[in-house]
Amino acid sequence: MGQPERKKKNKHAPSEASCKEPQPKIRSIQGLDTSKYKESKYGDIRFDPAFGKANDIEVRKNYQFLDKYRHEEIKKISGILKDPKSAKILKYGELEDLDYQMKSLKSRMDSLKNKDLAMSVKRRVKNQYFDEIKQGKKGHYLKRADQQKLIQVEKFKHMKKRQVDKVIERKRKKTLAKEYKNVEFLKNDR
Repeated sequence: MGQPERKKKNKHAPSEASCKEPQPKIRSIQGLDTSKYKESKYGDIRFDPAFGKANDIEVRKNYQFLDKYRHEEIKKISGILKDPKSAKILKYGELEDLDYQMKSLKSRMDSLKNKDLAMSVKRRVKNQYFDEIKQGKKGHYLKRADQQKLIQVEKFKHMKKRQVDKVIERKRKKTLAKEYKNVEFLKNDR
């Protein structure tokens, strides 16, 4: 059972608030979400929304050296996991943690690779557009959907045949499931 609600003296009077409740030390600024930053005592100003959005291209260029360390860490962890001696020394939970950490690093590396590929394709499309304008032609800028198709084609070029088949099969199943849901929805609607 919480505090009883305080009644107003009349309907135009402001509602009473307890003076014992501590007031927030951080003033709320309209448009700036501070709720996630209240817990941390120290904040990294590079990622503070008050300083605007980060330039992804610059951030990637500045921190690209971390990829080398990530690759080394993946090699080290996979070596530990493959070694039968370490399997005897480490506990089962520790091995699971290492496996999870390795999968997480691999996933991060894959997503960064895909992001880099997407940025390079977008940059190429943009340069092509500006080249057309410089030549005096009417520049044809690709729609976002067409850019995504180009990115997908570029991804497929870097994949093996079996990987491409897997991706296409997964997409086919996904669209089939969506169509099936729509059919079920229409049946239930009648």
